[in-house]
Amino acid sequence: MNKAVTNKCLQYHNDQWFSFFVDIPGKYYINISAQQCRDDQGIQFLLIEGNPCITSSYNVLACIPRIKLFDVYIEMDSLKSGTQYLVNIDGFLGDFCDFKLQLSKEPRGLANKSPVLDVLHFEAEAVENVNFLKWTVPVDVLDTLNTFEIYRNKDMSDKPEHIVTMKRIANARGQAQIEYAIQDTVKDGTNYTYEIVGRFHTSRLLLLGRKSIASKGSPREKNETINIELDFREGTEVQLLLLDAFSGKVLRQVSFPFNHSTKPRILAKK
Repeated sequence: MNKAVTNKCLQYHNDQWFSFFVDIPGKYYINISAQQCRDDQGIQFLLIEGNPCITSSYNVLACIPRIKLFDVYIEMDSLKSGTQYLVNIDGFLGDFCDFKLQLSKEPRGLANKSPVLDVLHFEAEAVENVNFLKWTVPVDVLDTLNTFEIYRNKDMSDKPEHIVTMKRIANARGQAQIEYAIQDTVKDGTNYTYEIVGRFHTSRLLLLGRKSIASKGSPREKNETINIELDFREGTEVQLLLLDAFSGKVLRQVSFPFNHSTKPRILAKK
């Protein structure tokens, strides 16, 4: 593999390779589920068309630097029959991960680039150590909805924690309820981001809403300093990266040879 082709997208560590063919051309999906990562960083993904023994034949179809720990699918459009496709998977930033892969004509989970649809009227309020969430759903969304799955991320954690799954509720006349609410007991002084995922009749998942909330007593300084203790051999090449918590995009990075007098800085605008 000529890593210069993908080094702007991926940082390789202990990557694994898979290959597949399809008999019938068309649209397919790779479904990724049951991710368990030591550092909760998730995996990175590379899709190549080409003969594995002839690197000059490689055509990079997808390069995804980070897939978070939801169950997700990656859409692959216009695959050719009789053509070999290569899949490379690695833990993001050197993480060690277990996962399941499925090649399918049907998607499962959230789309990898799933946008927040913002179709809900979503409110969140913190009262002491309890976060109160309530949301209103448009009737046309409820028509094909089975359940809501509510997740939370603590501070800047990248591992979504499943709180509860709620079924769509109907009244005695069979009309769907449009207002829903839960309360979540949390630790004081912590920031949380909540995400509401809708599971529909087709088993498709859509990210319906996202809301961040600071529980009471949370420090809210404009500028924060993070002190990181580094311990490497003198002269070791070190790379520091500042990442967007949701997209995984690298916002800033700095590389330097380590010595004990080094005080590297990564600057980023809020």
